[in-house]
Amino acid sequence: MIGGIFANFLCFGIFLGIYAAIYSNAVLDLSKFFRDIFINLGKGFVLYEAW
Repeated sequence: MIGGIFANFLCFGIFLGIYAAIYSNAVLDLSKFFRDIFINLGKGFVLYEAW
């Protein structure tokens, strides 16, 4: 379970770096992206807890 959470954060960090490099000046899109990511992380954490 712990390994899966760390893998999720690692992939999240890599993806966020790519996203920020491409859309560095799209502030509104970035804030929406952050909101969606945190919602998805919350769902993923609930699923890990269920396991």
